[in-house]
Amino acid sequence: MQVPLKGGMTSVSGFALWFLELVKLKKIILSCPDSMSYVDNIDGESERGQWLDLVKHSQVEEIYLGQRAHFQYGCNEANTRCPADKPPSLALSHCCMNELSLGVKTVMRACKDHNMICELNDGTLLGSLKFEGTLPWEVDADLSVDSNNFTAVRDILAPYLKSKNLSFRDSKTYYRFYTPMRWFIEIFSISSTDTSRLSKAGISPTRVLLDGEYVATPQSPGLFGRNRYSSEMYQHANHWRKRGGTSSWQFYEAGKFAECVKPGHQSCLDQFVADGSLRFNQNLLRG
Repeated sequence: MQVPLKGGMTSVSGFALWFLELVKLKKIILSCPDSMSYVDNIDGESERGQWLDLVKHSQVEEIYLGQRAHFQYGCNEANTRCPADKPPSLALSHCCMNELSLGVKTVMRACKDHNMICELNDGTLLGSLKFEGTLPWEVDADLSVDSNNFTAVRDILAPYLKSKNLSFRDSKTYYRFYTPMRWFIEIFSISSTDTSRLSKAGISPTRVLLDGEYVATPQSPGLFGRNRYSSEMYQHANHWRKRGGTSSWQFYEAGKFAECVKPGHQSCLDQFVADGSLRFNQNLLRG
């Protein structure tokens, strides 16, 4: 069996990809002792740029070389941008999830700094409960704002967040903020948030961890999630828009991921158990 080297790559990326392909094929390599020799210093420093070809080809955003080096790459470098038409069987890259969670945290900080009461809602709250971050199959973010602050989001928050690279759109019944990669964060008005009610009663509002930062949520977020998504909320289900649904209030068929459109790709969701709150593995290569 022949496993050719891929052309057009640096020697480091090319040989690394070649060995990865052999590992996937579960092949054992035998070398003739007469031909074995050191052709390079194996302890030499590895440079970030040497791995770019492999990063783009394999769509990975981190390469971890033990104690020698740990390289991180952006969405453009790893070719892991966040298309709206991403197949439901593929997980989002870490870069994409980071941009959405950063946008949410930026809005939540702005709400707090401007004395507005905002809370996580729907799938955004569910992601913080399951993974302390963003759902790997998310398509947007959902926040609630106290009705007394709704117009202030448009009049005060929108101009301020423009300086944070978040553009604004008024959809009349709700607002949208867009990140540079066109993630959208929807803000809906509710009559009274739990944060407002608890604060007035002198009780500390509930907060959950979202990518390293505690943000406001409804009281008893676990119960909120159960009432919203049923008692099996820790079973995983793709976003309703990706499942051909017409509303987020329809019943979810949870506990099973769709068959992957790119079998063997590291972002295939069907390689994970579709139940539980364990974190998904980060998108990286170890060598």
